[in-house]
Amino acid sequence: AWLVVDEVYRGAEVQGGTIPSFWGRYDKVVITSGLSKAFGLGGLRTGWVVAPPKLIEELRVRLDYLSVTPTLLSDHLGTIVMEPQRRESILARTRQIIRKNLPPIEEWFLKRNDLFTYVRPEAGAFVYCEYKLPINSTELINRLRVEQSVLLTAGDQHGLDKGIRTGFGFGVEKTLKGLARVESMENLKKAIGFDICRGCIDFPDGYPLEWIEDVKTLFNRDREGLRAYESSSC
Repeated sequence: AWLVVDEVYRGAEVQGGTIPSFWGRYDKVVITSGLSKAFGLGGLRTGWVVAPPKLIEELRVRLDYLSVTPTLLSDHLGTIVMEPQRRESILARTRQIIRKNLPPIEEWFLKRNDLFTYVRPEAGAFVYCEYKLPINSTELINRLRVEQSVLLTAGDQHGLDKGIRTGFGFGVEKTLKGLARVESMENLKKAIGFDICRGCIDFPDGYPLEWIEDVKTLFNRDREGLRAYESSSC
């Protein structure tokens, strides 16, 4: 079996140095990566594949149908970036930003452990947390977007439910201001009569049906309001 490994976050570790590559550990491995994410240079639109020579040749033929060649400027700048000393300097900067920005974000979620289940990321400038509310993640994210003007990523987008994802690679103060608006989740919890601790003890087999019905009513109302807003904006 072939193993395809995306190493685009290699170099953006939360702890320690750059982790070893999968390349060389197995004869049927394909490594993909690029200058976005850990390098922070997504605008160059440059990436690569490391694989056995025969497979590389097959991929090169197929690439001709997708992109004849990268731009001359991107190719030139990408070559400069990948010079060993400069490459390590850029990745060290990325790790410095991540390690500076993560603690306050981490503290925010840990202080609300009655609402979120927090697991520290291994790499990258994203946090994914599960929440303890009987609400679909897409519906919750849409409500936060419409009511609080905060855009998070719903767990549904990752094949998971009851979770949210947020980034912290940019100005952490702005991120914390956005998260402060997520406190509306607390208001929503009160609106549907949901007590997390009491729910865990008193309702081990699930939440009362009337709670779920209340949530459905709230979000159906929000959807109608959103449709009306979008219609008036067109």
